[in-house]
Amino acid sequence: MKVIVDVLQSNDYVTNVTVVAENGVEIGYKVDFKVHPSITIYHGKAGETPRIGENGNWWVGNQDTGVKAKGEDGGQGQTPHIGSNGNWWIGTEDTGVKAKGEDGKDGKDGVTPVIGIKLDNDGIYYWTQQTGTSGGYTWIVDDEGNKIKARGEDGIAPQLRIEDDNWMLSVDNGQTWQNLGKAKGDGESFFKNVTNDKNDLILELKDGTIINLPKKQAFSFTLDKTQLPLFASSTSYSIHYTIEGEEKLQANIETVAPDGWRVSVTRKNSYSGSISVVTPSNATEGKVLVFVADGKGNTLMQTLSFVKGNLSVDLTEHVVWYRGKDVVLHVTTDVDYEVKIASEDKDWIWLRDNQNREKFTLAIQANSRETYRYAIVELVNEGGSVLERISITQEPAVTKNIHVATAGTLSKIMYDKKWDVNVKITGQLNASDYTYLKSIKDLKVLDLSDLDVTVIPPSAFSGSTLEKVRLPKKLTIIPERAFYNSKIMSIEIPENVTEIGEYAFYGCVCREGSLVIPNRVETIAAYAFFGCKGSRTLTLSLRLKEIKEYAFANGGFIGTLTIPPDVLKIGNCAFQSCVGFTKLELNENLLIIGEGAFQLCKGFKGDLVIPDKVQMISRGAFWYCTGLQGDLIIGENVTEIDESAFAMPGNLGGMPDKPLNVDRIYFKCTTPPSGMNDCFGDKSNKLNYVAVPSGSKGQYVRVFGPNRVELLEEVEF
Repeated sequence: MKVIVDVLQSNDYVTNVTVVAENGVEIGYKVDFKVHPSITIYHGKAGETPRIGENGNWWVGNQDTGVKAKGEDGGQGQTPHIGSNGNWWIGTEDTGVKAKGEDGKDGKDGVTPVIGIKLDNDGIYYWTQQTGTSGGYTWIVDDEGNKIKARGEDGIAPQLRIEDDNWMLSVDNGQTWQNLGKAKGDGESFFKNVTNDKNDLILELKDGTIINLPKKQAFSFTLDKTQLPLFASSTSYSIHYTIEGEEKLQANIETVAPDGWRVSVTRKNSYSGSISVVTPSNATEGKVLVFVADGKGNTLMQTLSFVKGNLSVDLTEHVVWYRGKDVVLHVTTDVDYEVKIASEDKDWIWLRDNQNREKFTLAIQANSRETYRYAIVELVNEGGSVLERISITQEPAVTKNIHVATAGTLSKIMYDKKWDVNVKITGQLNASDYTYLKSIKDLKVLDLSDLDVTVIPPSAFSGSTLEKVRLPKKLTIIPERAFYNSKIMSIEIPENVTEIGEYAFYGCVCREGSLVIPNRVETIAAYAFFGCKGSRTLTLSLRLKEIKEYAFANGGFIGTLTIPPDVLKIGNCAFQSCVGFTKLELNENLLIIGEGAFQLCKGFKGDLVIPDKVQMISRGAFWYCTGLQGDLIIGENVTEIDESAFAMPGNLGGMPDKPLNVDRIYFKCTTPPSGMNDCFGDKSNKLNYVAVPSGSKGQYVRVFGPNRVELLEEVEF
């Protein structure tokens, strides 16, 4: 769908349409474009209903069965029925056409969400969705309510998957998923109808939107070359152009060039000619813009880039198997260049260290996803000009199913057999099976969701190179060191889990999805998520009672950190050095904030509110929390605030600690807590403003001393 939108809003068109057939039955079309990668549009795998064709025969879908629907005397002919193999049968003949989807569902137990696109009033295509049978559609929006563009650098393609028999939708590249309701057969096409017309490929989406993909543009132009080597000054170049359009087209061609460059256009006829470019005597790299107008308000532009040196690559388009491979590129060049890989693609494409001027190697990692992925690798010169672009397309992964009837026999079952990137295992596993799984380096995605177990052994995936594991649905405990220092890319915790053990996900560099602790979890042990890097939100269980020491320390999290209502104590250094959070919300039942609980958290903004039931704020609890620009409000029952709880380092090396950078400090407690002199750093640093309850000013003056606070006043809380 995203490729289709890009084609619609760019200077591209269909070059070839090929019928895709399976067992002699048409199941879709392969569509090739001039610029964009090819796509395959399937008709869908849900069953077709027999109908009577114009020739009087029974038809199933696009297939003529050859069986008459009525007898020669006008009587009733053979009646279609569903055979034991799930196909439509007419009489004693198997039509070979499924009466139901491949998963055996007839589609009546749910509603398929329909993903579509709509052209909005601003001239941009946005993604839409439709669920239910009302026929209406809604815009797909992000967390801030903005419509999701269907193309461009800021465009994001929605993703659908079926999980626990429900449709799930993601609009942030798989980081978070929204439940759309119960699913039906997952083989249905997003397209209601596809018509392969003479001049257009006509697509009708499920919501009625009609899309015309032209097979030949009404108006377009091409240049036989767009990048030219700048060999020397005062050099002449000739570039041929071709224009496509209506008969008797009178196109107008204009050029824009740098000062000192001479450009002229020579017409051969209305549809072709040449452009001559002569560089100046002091020529440096430059660009010439070519504009072609059709006289009807349509103008197209292309760029001629002149760069120093000459470079060509033996093959610029590569399709790679899902298991990955090394792609060797041979280069003919007389200049130095740099291989540039987009930052978003560096997690699956990287440059081998054997690069030289004539050859370099791109390492393509195995694709564990269920969709194609694409990348453009650029070769650029020292000035940043693009000399060549290399297109990489990688096929989606295939899932292999393995059943282990007897625990401990996995290695025997797979002896001398080849592993796939994606594997689903059912049956029974024991500790030796998990040890064997960790030795399989090709395996990237492991689905254990249907294992009939409630526990897995400690260190089950410790040090594993797996990128994604779907844990058993019935799992109740994630044991100690389960994923210790593994390569896991995302963490999905089953809903039945009640306990997460020590060091369970220690050191996991998770870059995908958000971390959600299910609401049955009551205990998160020490160091459970220590050092889990990445940029994702954290949602804690509503039944959580205590967050142990270093549980989330050194982690990469973003957004608001909300402490659940039943948490009474936040352990020592529980969130130490978490620098991505933007807001902190402490719960009203909290009693103790442990030593260094939030020290070195540098993202919190706004007010810092210590709830009224908190009694103790331990040493260094909020030490060096930068970013706070609001007020510090300390609850009415705080009796102890330890050394440097609200302090940060002095301005110069070796200088004593100073107070946190907050605007004002409010104490709601009538009796000053113990440790007041040290909690804001060294006594030599003054506090700008302190507010205390009415009638308690004298007590605070005795604690702070007469000169520690610039302005100390009483207020009503």
